Amino acid sequence: MAHEDFMREAIKEGRTALESGNRPFACVLIKDGQVVARSYNRVVEDQDPTSHAELNIVRSFCSENRITDLSDYAMYTDAEPCAMCSSAIAWANLSMVAFGADRNDGPFDYPRQVDLSCEEVIRRSGRQVKVVPHILREECAALFKEFSQT
Repeated sequence: MAHEDFMREAIKEGRTALESGNRPFACVLIKDGQVVARSYNRVVEDQDPTSHAELNIVRSFCSENRITDLSDYAMYTDAEPCAMCSSAIAWANLSMVAFGADRNDGPFDYPRQVDLSCEEVIRRSGRQVKVVPHILREECAALFKEFSQT
């Protein structure tokens, strides 16, 4: 599968989030060319402001598989990870993170809490996580525009 195929899987997960009454932030975890986990933002559902898709997938996958090092895994997320999630990606030692819409694409209906790009957080972490921006950017941004109109 190509970058675009994995991003479409993240977009599907974002639609699932919308249908569940959550924000459409979503991601998939990849190993050896296969989707091994999926997650979406459950801030509203869980009443937990840290229940972001990226944190949810790292927490649940690592716990279920009794591992802490995700260096053999890649993540595709429909929106640029925030500073908190970017830090978790670095701590989990993912080999790569690819995102669709970036933090300036909006329209997002919430204020940015920490205005750092994913790339800057990863760079400052000292980890060797490859960051691939803007995979299916327009499709991902359209999902958030749809959300902002509901």
